[in-house]
Amino acid sequence: MKLWKKKGKKDRRALYWYLTMLGIVSAFWALQGKIQLPSEIFQMPGIGTLKGTVRCTLISSVNDTQHLRMELAIPYKSRNQWVEIRKAVPRLKHEFMMSMQTKGLEEVVKRRDFNTLRSHLLRLINRHLKNPVEEIYFESFFVD
Repeated sequence: MKLWKKKGKKDRRALYWYLTMLGIVSAFWALQGKIQLPSEIFQMPGIGTLKGTVRCTLISSVNDTQHLRMELAIPYKSRNQWVEIRKAVPRLKHEFMMSMQTKGLEEVVKRRDFNTLRSHLLRLINRHLKNPVEEIYFESFFVD
C-alpha cells in the first residue's frame, strides 16, 4: 500500500513557491531590526522631508454652462500640519466656490493658467493654517 501519492509538476511548483515565500517572510522577520534603509530612497527629488499629501476634490461651476472639477494634493510635513490641513479643506472648498463667482478667476480657469490658480489656492488655504503649506499639486483638472 502506498502512503504518498506521486506529486505532479503543479504540486511541486506550489510547494516550492510556498517554501520560498516562507523563507522570505522569515528572513524579513529575523532581520527586521537590523536592516537600515536610507531615507533618501523614499523621498522624491526636490520634495524634502514631506510625510505625505492630503488629497481633496474641488467642484465648482465656471459659468452657467461649464463646470470645473480638479483634484489637489496638498503636501504636509508633520502630523500637526496634517490635522490643520484636514480641518481647513472644507473652508478651502467653500471659499473657492465663492471666489469662482468673480470674473477674473473664471477667466483664469478658462485659460488654464495653473500658476495663478495655484497661488490663489495657496492664499485661500494658508489663511486657515498656522503652519502654511508651500505648494499645492494638481492631480487632475477637468472643465466640461
